[in-house]
Amino acid sequence: MNTLYILNHVVFSVFMTLLLVEGGFAITALVAYEKYKERLMSYITPIWEVTGTFAVFYVVNFEATFPKLLGVVGTLYALPLLVAAALIILRNVFLIHGEYQGDVGREARYLKIYALSTVVALVILLSVLSSAITGAGINTTAVTASLAMYLNPFNLIAIASALLVSLSLAIGIFRIGNLDRLGWLPLALAFALFYIGIAAFAPSLSANLGAFVGFIAAFVILVAVLGILQARSWKHSGKLSVFAVLFAIGLVGMIEYPYIFGSADINAYLNSSALAGPIVTITLVGGSIVAASLAYLIYISYLRRGAYED
Repeated sequence: MNTLYILNHVVFSVFMTLLLVEGGFAITALVAYEKYKERLMSYITPIWEVTGTFAVFYVVNFEATFPKLLGVVGTLYALPLLVAAALIILRNVFLIHGEYQGDVGREARYLKIYALSTVVALVILLSVLSSAITGAGINTTAVTASLAMYLNPFNLIAIASALLVSLSLAIGIFRIGNLDRLGWLPLALAFALFYIGIAAFAPSLSANLGAFVGFIAAFVILVAVLGILQARSWKHSGKLSVFAVLFAIGLVGMIEYPYIFGSADINAYLNSSALAGPIVTITLVGGSIVAASLAYLIYISYLRRGAYED
C-alpha cells in the first residue's frame, strides 16, 4: 500500500471522525437542546475548531498527494463542495454568534441553525465520498455528473450509516435518555449496513473484504466489549467510541485501496514526482505537530476541565 495514500487516509480518518462526532452533537442540539444545553457548548466549542483545522490539513494534503485528481474533482464535485463550504461557513458564523448571545431564545435558534448546517454539510460530503468510492452517477471519461450521484442505494446506505454513527456517539457522550441502554447497537448496525452496501454495490471493493477479515473481526469484538461497558454506564465509553470510529474509518480506507470511482486504479492519480518524498516527510512532521497541539487542546478543554464527568 502506497505511503502517500496511507498518510492521506490517516488525515482523512481523523477529519471524518471529528466531523461525525460533531454530527452527534448537532443531532443532540436539534432534538434535545433544552435538556443538554449546559453541556453542548462545552463539547462543541473546542471540537469545531479542531474539525476545521483537520479539514484544511486534509485538503492541502490531498492536493499534494493526488495532483492528477484535482481537475476531475474540481469539475465533477464543484457544485456540492461549494454548497458544503457555504454551509460550513454558515455553521461557523451561527455557532460563534450563538456562543456570545445573552438572550436564551436567540442562542437556541442560532445553535439549531449551526446544527442543521452541520448535518446537511455532512450529508453532502458523504454523497461526494460515496460517489468517489463506487463511481455512481459520474463519468470520469467525459468528466460529467448526474443526480444519480446522490440518488443511488450505496449513497443512501452511507448516509444512514454515518447518521447512525453520529447518533451512537451522541448516546455514548450525552447519555440520551433510555437510548443509552442500546449500548453500541447503533454503531454496530451502522458499520454492518455499510459493509453490506460495499458487498452489494461496490464489487471491486467487496473482493478485498476477505483480506481484512481479521481486522473486521477485531472491530466486532471491540464493539461488543465496549457495548457491554456502555450499557453498564462506564463513564469513559463515550471517549472510547471515538477511537472505535477512527479505527473503522481507517479500515474502510484499507479495504478501498487501490480503487477509486468504482474500478479505477488510485495509484494512477498519486504524486509520482520527486516531491513525493518531501511530501511524506512534511506530512509526518507537520501532522505530528498538529496532532500534538490539538490533543493538548482537547485535553485542557475536556479532560482537565472535567467535561467528561457524569
